[in-house]
Amino acid sequence: GLFWRKTDIFYAETLSTLLISRPFYLRPFGAVTIQPETLSAEFRPLRPILIVAADIHLIEQIFLCNTHEQIHTVAHPRPTEVARAAAASSDAVSGLVFAATLLTNSARYLGEQTANRFLRDLARFVRGISLGLPPIVAIPLWTLVLAYLLEFLLNLAEYYRFSVSRSQNTLFVAGGLFSRYHLQANLRAIESVDIRHGLFARWFSGVRIYASIAGFSSAGFTPAIVPAGSALEALRNLRRLLPELGALTCPIRTDPRKALVRFTAWPLAWLSTEIAVAALFATALPLFSELILFWGVMAAIILLWQLLHRVAALRKTGLGVFADHLVLAYFARSRFHRVWIPRERIVRISIAQTKRMAMRSICHVTVCETARRRRKHIVRAVDAQRVKQAFEQYGYRI
Repeated sequence: GLFWRKTDIFYAETLSTLLISRPFYLRPFGAVTIQPETLSAEFRPLRPILIVAADIHLIEQIFLCNTHEQIHTVAHPRPTEVARAAAASSDAVSGLVFAATLLTNSARYLGEQTANRFLRDLARFVRGISLGLPPIVAIPLWTLVLAYLLEFLLNLAEYYRFSVSRSQNTLFVAGGLFSRYHLQANLRAIESVDIRHGLFARWFSGVRIYASIAGFSSAGFTPAIVPAGSALEALRNLRRLLPELGALTCPIRTDPRKALVRFTAWPLAWLSTEIAVAALFATALPLFSELILFWGVMAAIILLWQLLHRVAALRKTGLGVFADHLVLAYFARSRFHRVWIPRERIVRISIAQTKRMAMRSICHVTVCETARRRRKHIVRAVDAQRVKQAFEQYGYRI
């Protein structure tokens, strides 16, 4: 620092990760940024440090402590798989398509008198590239194509020349086109492993696997250690990468007959409310009935999509209790997760029941881990007796 001098002393044995970035605008100057992170749970992330590229190997030797470890490359995913996975599971694609469809049909139902100049120019442009298709079809179609190309380029750049490897004590993740990154993580700093996929992504594009590392924040940047591939291939790479994980099964599963109401009650309630409100407004405002009907249909599609996720989650929810770790399978935020958490990283385990759930002998299990984000995982409507017996068998306090 110039006006405010500051000295940070890092102890090599307490470092959890070391992120080395080479942005394209620093390459002509032979400079890179490094960001060390410790095992501490401090909330404020440490700022990157600008150094000369020639000094990287000195810092790497300090971080690795033992420079004689042999490094084995585990996986080099194909860029097309990464791009396909991103497009199939991207929230941006569905959001852009929904917004474009809403904008087009709102302008059409409101009429030309209330449409502004921007919408008229947009309509002329769409007619020029619509290939004879009506705007209601052309705009979502071209938006989907552009969003797909954008996701393809972004993920191709992020996972360009991507590789993941490990030595005896360190995990290495490298990749990037415009900004090359090289992440080194201490294996004992791994807090959890998350196998994640969308509703259809598992069949069309595969799954992604993320590792939560103690102390690592880096402004939200978290590269996947397995960015794409079929479920079998992803698990095979994960086994090669982290053979210490142990079992990843969930023998305690949700019974769909007991949990159907619990999983579908909220989407059905919101859907019924939405239909009633749309009917009320259509009756009170007959001049805008077509516009209200369109908005109601679009909102119903979103709720039905959420309901479809909840129904699929009945078969994908469960819990695995083992002597040295837990495996949690659940649905959250439009993603299906299978999370591995070692026992020493577990902060709290809670079992909750309502009276109705107690009659059905099901419960909710909440597990909190030691991640900086204070993550908690909720497995809903699993068999209460089997859960309690499993925790008691392996000595977990609940």
